[in-house]
Amino acid sequence: MRWSLRDVVLCLLPCVTPACTGSTRSSAPQPDPDTVLVRVVDRANQPLPRAVVWTLPGEALNKRLWVPDEALPYLGNPHELLRRLGTRQLADAQGTVRVPRDSAMAGEHEGLAGVFEGGETVAGNGALVLDDWRWTVCVEDREGKPVVGVPIGCTPEDGTPHEERGGGLPLGLTDAKGCLVVKAPGSLHVTRYARGSSAAPDPPPLEFVVFEVEGMYLPDHGQKLSLKEGESGRVTLTLPPVVRVEVRVPDWNGPISDIVSLTSPKGLWRDDAQCWNEMGRHFALVRAEAKYPVPVVAWFGEYMMRTSARVPNLAPGETFPIQMELDEADIVVRARLQDELGNPASHCALLLSVASQQRRTIFVHADRDGRVATVLYAKTTKDDELTFRVIASPNTKLIGAKVTWSVKGLQPGKHRDVGALTLRR
Repeated sequence: MRWSLRDVVLCLLPCVTPACTGSTRSSAPQPDPDTVLVRVVDRANQPLPRAVVWTLPGEALNKRLWVPDEALPYLGNPHELLRRLGTRQLADAQGTVRVPRDSAMAGEHEGLAGVFEGGETVAGNGALVLDDWRWTVCVEDREGKPVVGVPIGCTPEDGTPHEERGGGLPLGLTDAKGCLVVKAPGSLHVTRYARGSSAAPDPPPLEFVVFEVEGMYLPDHGQKLSLKEGESGRVTLTLPPVVRVEVRVPDWNGPISDIVSLTSPKGLWRDDAQCWNEMGRHFALVRAEAKYPVPVVAWFGEYMMRTSARVPNLAPGETFPIQMELDEADIVVRARLQDELGNPASHCALLLSVASQQRRTIFVHADRDGRVATVLYAKTTKDDELTFRVIASPNTKLIGAKVTWSVKGLQPGKHRDVGALTLRR
């Protein structure tokens, strides 16, 4: 299962149109018009007092390019994204909660869970519905021991042979017991990944979803569960022989954040493996071959830099490092981005434009504090003009905001921190 991150994000874009919400006149004090009151209920429509609810702007959940590195393994799992990145609230004693209008929501209450992704209001008679529908995916090694911290993905079973599958939804990493529990499976857009027979006119309905450990060149080891609504299930995957690879990326006064991945030297996109982030370190799994090393190409950023390597067969528990380096004459430019009120532009995804066109970095991700780093070629003119434009953000008011500034006196191999820059629309 090996789609690029950008392909996954584009495939997840919903085909929905926001619905308008009306207001009624009342002599009572009016609540904030930019919020709505939502009921949290079970399948029997019974209220769930004190349910936990997490929210994000619906547009932010739809346009996920801003999602930080550490959450990328959960990119296709709306419940986990909302739980990890959303604003947390508690429903009141009547099971109601007031949330920003057009929010995406996830909720939990005593073993129940559910998701509402936005696009139309749930105010009035609508509700966030929680139930006990679960998919549990566990991973074991060949000795039956649990495998912790490996990425799980899924695709619909549509008749496509394993070797031709292009990829699927990243669901998350296995926990300390070697398992991943997928809550609210109905929120997963599994059918958008249908290929093969389901691409034909009047395809048969999809019945099963297939789970695999995400990695490079991994043989078929998938197991399936029913796609029937409300039908929970559990599968156990046996991890094929693999080597854990760490791609070590360059930094300067902090990390240079960008997508880290492994690809085939032949450029076959279906062999790509997205790295996951553990405490700032980037890892991927590669099929282990006893007789010869496995050739891979490590990429840092989609257009920035790459390093070829041959991955040997290592003992279990060992990690093969691939070190990536800046060219000696590259120029790192760091900045701290903020909005017009001085708040950090946290987790924004930005497009970089450079007057000289001498950029190695094209897409930039701000960290929690709004810090960014971009890499310019040594051919950059002594003075250059750079522009950052926000293309995705958890703060949707920042989308489209930009900042342009001049950097004076650039020199090959001499990095620069330009300090705070303010984004304006």
